[in-house]
Amino acid sequence: MRKEGIVRTHWQEAKFISLSLCQLIPMSFCLLLFLSCGAGGGNFRVKGTFKNLNQGEFYVYSPDGVITKVDTIRVDKGNFVYTTPCEDPGTLVLVFPNFTEVPLFASSGKTVKIEGDATNLQAMVMSGTKDNELLSAFRHQIVGVAPPEVLKLAEAFVNEHPDSRAAVYIVSQYFMQTANPGYQKAQQLLKVLAEKQPKNITLTRLQKKAADLAHAQKGSGIPDFTATDCKGRSVNKSALLGAPVAVVTTFSSWNYDSQNTLRVIHREQRRRPGKIKVLSFFLDGNRAELYRLLQRDTINWPVIADADFFENPALQRFGLTAINDNIVFHNGRVVARHLKQNELLDKIKEL
Repeated sequence: MRKEGIVRTHWQEAKFISLSLCQLIPMSFCLLLFLSCGAGGGNFRVKGTFKNLNQGEFYVYSPDGVITKVDTIRVDKGNFVYTTPCEDPGTLVLVFPNFTEVPLFASSGKTVKIEGDATNLQAMVMSGTKDNELLSAFRHQIVGVAPPEVLKLAEAFVNEHPDSRAAVYIVSQYFMQTANPGYQKAQQLLKVLAEKQPKNITLTRLQKKAADLAHAQKGSGIPDFTATDCKGRSVNKSALLGAPVAVVTTFSSWNYDSQNTLRVIHREQRRRPGKIKVLSFFLDGNRAELYRLLQRDTINWPVIADADFFENPALQRFGLTAINDNIVFHNGRVVARHLKQNELLDKIKEL
């Protein structure tokens, strides 16, 4: 894996621009796309072509075991091919240098094609399988659409394609993983999906999650949990008590925005001694890099890092299912979740 500066330089040369769409497809939904069936062996392949890009690279990972590490995909003369063994249906997530995360639905023996322009990834098109094509079309449909109308289009999509994996993403992304989630609407839509996908264990888990989170909205208290941090210390809800503000975050060794969020919080914590408690979850298997980051940034609050990653029971108690996700408590009560870095900083200062 190359250094951040090298990765960014390649894409800056291609005039890679930040996308408003980067918030539309976060990693958060990918946890929710484990499918309960699938058979046969083979490979899954991704073939891509980018205009206005000669050379560059980006990352790919899987939250459900299609691959077990973060891989690097290299672009040469505007083209790339990535092939990985794939026994059962799952997901791959492409992570571009501005941290736009684009999910792909992987299936054994299938090939997905990606065509895009490095200066306008909003126009990127995915083809090759029904679910990837459906999600690609939906992304195009909502470009430039006001948030209230996006929710209407999302609900219509779910009702029109209740048997699709893409619909699972739509529910989790637009009705659960937002700053203002609608858990009751999510429960209604998940019921529609479950009728068409009765053997999908993911939907059962997602339905339970929506029900649990419906009772953990603004005003709810810090949940009970027990865990062991990366230094072997026992951690529970008391780690977040005793200060006006408490923040729980997620981060990784390769997501630099998530690391910057930690630094922002740490800076505010130093400016306001005793006023901010923090707990972080490291969703990455690179322990050596974790300890280097903690030492470099002098992070001394509890950091939980184990092989369960998103399946960690403590993490699930907070309802965080994405890298660089967060939840904020004030006087022990939930006041906000899923904030962008600037919004998080503003909220801390406000409180």
